[in-house]
Order: sequence, then C-alpha cells, then structure tokens
Amino acid sequence: MKRLFIAINLPKDIKRRLTRIITQINADSISENLRTNQRGSAFRWLPPENWHLTLDFLGYQPDEAIGPILKSLKETVSNFNALEINFEKAILAPPASAKAMAGKPNKPARMIWLACTRETSKNLSKIKNYLDDSLVKNGVRFKIDNRKFNAHLTLVRFRSPLINVGICENLRENLRESALAFYARSLDLMESCLNPFGKLRSSTPRLRLEEIDAEQGRSIKRTGAEYEILSSLPFLDF
Repeated sequence: MKRLFIAINLPKDIKRRLTRIITQINADSISENLRTNQRGSAFRWLPPENWHLTLDFLGYQPDEAIGPILKSLKETVSNFNALEINFEKAILAPPASAKAMAGKPNKPARMIWLACTRETSKNLSKIKNYLDDSLVKNGVRFKIDNRKFNAHLTLVRFRSPLINVGICENLRENLRESALAFYARSLDLMESCLNPFGKLRSSTPRLRLEEIDAEQGRSIKRTGAEYEILSSLPFLDF
C-alpha cells in the first residue's frame, strides 16, 4: 500500500526565489526577536522538497491501483495545455470558510499558505474535476473533496495555537515585491513516505500537461533519498 497524491511541483527557480525570501524573513525575525525554525520553536518552515500544489489526495492505494491512476493522469494531461500558475499572497490557514463548510469549529489557524490567484484556482479546478471524473471512471477508490478548490502550497506549520502573525505579515510584504509565477508543465503522482524525521515527499511517474504519447516515453530510474522518477513522457514545445 502506498500513500499517494497528485500534485504540481514547483520549478527550481521559483524554489530559489522563495528560499531567498524565507532567508530574509528569518534574518528579520531574529532581529525582531521572533522565534525561528529551531527545536522547540512555535512554528517550522516546510522544506523546499515539500512545496507543491496538491490537486487530489488519494490516500493509501494498493499496487494494482497504480495502472488505473496513471491511465487517468494520461487522459487528463492529454486534454489540457500547460497553464500559468500565479501566486497572490500569504494567508493564515485553513480559512475559516473552509472549516465552516466542513462542519468544524472555527479553531485558530495552524498553517500559512501561499495562495494562488482566483484565476489560477479556477483553471486548476477544471483540471481537478476532469481528473476526478477520470479516476472514478477507471475504478480508483478515493474520497473526493467537494469543497471549493483553493490552490495553494503550505509554507509554515505552527506547533502551537500561538500563531506568529508577524511571520505571515512579513511574508505578505515580501511577496508584494516578488511576482511569483511559472508554467505548470506536468502533473506528478506523488508518494508520501514517512521517516523518523517526518514526511518525505517523493515523486513516482511524471506526466506532462500537453500532448502525451506513451510509446514515446522513456524509462528513467534515479536513486536518491528524496525521489525516483520511474518514467518521463515528453510534451510539445510551445
């Protein structure tokens, strides 16, 4: 059984720009006597390898489900062009509205999200809906999330209800000066792997967002602690 989800990963240049912003915020936090990412601190930054936009969480899936999942991914990416992803602002999360829709009490936020623009969420929602339908059609069993889709990546997790609002405000200020955007050219099937230090995200077959021809795909196997790319399928150039 593998704990799987489908996501869009960030390109290296966006990760580098975000890392520079976080480095500056940490420096500012120290000077302002805010608690930073140290053992026992009130919050922690998620590492760059955990930065992604999740479309679907599939939960634990047996090995025999991998084939139908990949089939669904191929059907999806063959119907959508690469699209521009635009990030808008940092927000405390989950939003109160999402909690209310889920029938949960309005508890303090436990994360900071880097939220995408409404237009990006709308476009990604179309891909997600198509993917959901394809997964169901191909017999993949998972719980569909019917809430309004808000595209985001998680940057910070709070270790206690004491929310460091200063960090969120600092992020917002830095992001106003940095137009973060990229073209999503692939959908990735990801596996969530547990280790003694927490969750380690790793990528299994990567599928491109434009025209797919499985016969042109070539197998690649890379060894490493973080991920393995089992196959690479080409996409059309712009």
